[in-house]
Formats: sequence, C-alpha cells, structure tokens
Amino acid sequence: RSTPLYSSAASDVYKRQGCYSDSPSNRTLSGSFTYNEKMTVELCASFCNGTKYFGVEYFSECYCGANMFPESTIQPESDCGFFCSGNKTQHCGGSNRINIYTKLDM
Repeated sequence: RSTPLYSSAASDVYKRQGCYSDSPSNRTLSGSFTYNEKMTVELCASFCNGTKYFGVEYFSECYCGANMFPESTIQPESDCGFFCSGNKTQHCGGSNRINIYTKLDM
C-alpha cells in the first residue's frame, strides 16, 4: 500500500512519517500550532506552510516544527486512530499521540 502524499498551500509535498509519542510538557513539534473543529491533514499542511514537519493530534490539533523532539518515539499505528474532526476518513493522532508528516525535498 502506498503512502499518500499531501500538499501545502506553498506546494510543498509531505509524506506520512508515522505515529509518535507526544506530551504537553515536551511537544514533539514545538513550532506554531492551531486547533480547528474542521481539522484535516491538508488544513494542517497549509497552516504549517512549508515547515519541515507537521503533525495532527487528538481530532483537531495541528503542530508544526523544523525539528522533532528527540525523545519522541514511534508508536503502534493503532495508537493514532482518532478521526480528524473535519474529515472522518483521515486519522488525526490520538491521546498524546501525533501523526507526523515530513516535507520531501523535490
């Protein structure tokens, strides 16, 4: 099964990296963030506007960053099974679990 690619408003292309641990005290991605009741993977990609990483978490949270927190570790895919609040066909992480996407160098 191929991994879908997502584009941001800046035409950057992102590939899904996986499900990672996250915590409020040590965010996996510590750049800008937003919450939106209509969150989708595409909306988060556009919000992060070209950062190296973006991630979706807990139905409606979006995080951006140039680096990932080094102690964040890969987790089972089943931990990231919450549906995105704006698209029930996409997964938006879980409780203290974030779906990470990485910008591809084109």
